[in-house]
Amino acid sequence: MNLHRLLVLLCLACCSTLSAVDGPKTNAGPRDDFGLNQIADAKKKSAQFQLRRKQFTHTAHYEQDAAQVLATITNSFKQAETLYTSLDSMPADSDEWDNTWDQAETLFDTIYEQSDDAYDLYAYSNSGAGILDYNIRCLLRLNYVYKAADRLIDCWYRYPDYASIDDLFSFVLAEAEALQNYDDAINLQAGNPNEVLQGDWDGELDRANMLFYMLAEHGDYYNIAPRASLGLARSLLIRGRSNRDKLLAAQFAFSNFLNTFPRSNLAFTALCEQALSHLLQTYAGRYDAGVLNKGSTFIDQAELYVADSEERKHIIRTYRALIIRWKQDKDFQTAQWYDNKGHLSSAAYYYKTAIAFDTTTENARASRRALERIQPLLDAEATKATNNVVQ
Repeated sequence: MNLHRLLVLLCLACCSTLSAVDGPKTNAGPRDDFGLNQIADAKKKSAQFQLRRKQFTHTAHYEQDAAQVLATITNSFKQAETLYTSLDSMPADSDEWDNTWDQAETLFDTIYEQSDDAYDLYAYSNSGAGILDYNIRCLLRLNYVYKAADRLIDCWYRYPDYASIDDLFSFVLAEAEALQNYDDAINLQAGNPNEVLQGDWDGELDRANMLFYMLAEHGDYYNIAPRASLGLARSLLIRGRSNRDKLLAAQFAFSNFLNTFPRSNLAFTALCEQALSHLLQTYAGRYDAGVLNKGSTFIDQAELYVADSEERKHIIRTYRALIIRWKQDKDFQTAQWYDNKGHLSSAAYYYKTAIAFDTTTENARASRRALERIQPLLDAEATKATNNVVQ
């Protein structure tokens, strides 16, 4: 497969004039994906790069110097990562956290500059891909996501034989998922659909998607690609807060995920979030019974993947509780509408169905109070109707 990629890249170079050096790397602005023109340009430049690399004279001294530089960068990055990971055990608003981050940031910045200079010198060496690898990692730690995404394209197309590409992809994917921060964007305890999607994540989603697209396209089928594809679908779901059309796109994305990765361990998660993408099509005050029922159907399907997992059982219970709350709210609001219009028998029916969903909620208590108020009126109407029949 690596040989095939190499041949394709070399063929692309035949359509262009070889240049002595690569064009300048630009940090593209926000975009939803990499774009066909950019990918085509990256492939052409990478093919040119590989031809020059094949023509380059690799002396033992050159390779030795490159390997030594890579070893130094590797050790420095490990030190910086040790500081970075220690932040998890510190209070985020403490002086200790600030001081440790300052040290880690300085190290990452230094390593980035070192790897940048080293790559200019040793890009054609056997250590070139490894130097670029750490350059990308430092860019991500320093939050230069767009530049890191561009260089990730370079790493993929320039070094089709890079042995550690899966490890780099795993690192990049973890960063993309951290940027997306899905768990903080979704509140499944919300009282109504308007409160489920939280915060303003558009800027972070743009940057996360930059990475997700590349990983979904080129990551391995069993690990990287499914997680990245799920990340893209989740981004659409989160954006449903400000653009409800995105919910339809999210439904398609989750469906496509399930068709592409039907045996993935993430199929359970995709089904649950597919359910949520449907449930959020309704909103407080204008509930759609069909949407609620469809969401419930997806949760039924997800339950088939639970097996003995207590975590998954808890997730199913959470979704069912959410659906019950919203169905109860729908019937309670319907009951209030009939009550306000003076249709007391219909109001009583819906108050009773609201109570039946869950007797412990505020809606249930309000329904009981309403029934206590209108039941005597209904009894009086019934007595009057009976007397009229007798007379």
